[in-house]
Amino acid sequence: MTTVPRTIKAVTGEDLGAMSDPKLATWQSGWDAYTANGILASREWDRRQAVRLMQEQFDLDQRLMNANVAAMQSAAILSVLGALLCVVLGAYLTKMFG
Repeated sequence: MTTVPRTIKAVTGEDLGAMSDPKLATWQSGWDAYTANGILASREWDRRQAVRLMQEQFDLDQRLMNANVAAMQSAAILSVLGALLCVVLGAYLTKMFG
């Protein structure tokens, strides 16, 4: 009986990106940290961490933007009400003293 030598399938960044976290961790555990596959896995973890941090920052920015929009809308409404009050007050004072 002859044995077929085990060949290592080339893995791309897209392949690693498609793996779930547990699957990537299992795949990475089969490689030494300083091999090509170990380095690819480490880079994939770094990429995922960066994506998660950017998503978290984006979510925080979205919440801040929503709060700012609400504050600007309130300020605009108060400005319009103030302008209307000044017009009414000006008309009243003109009639009274004018």
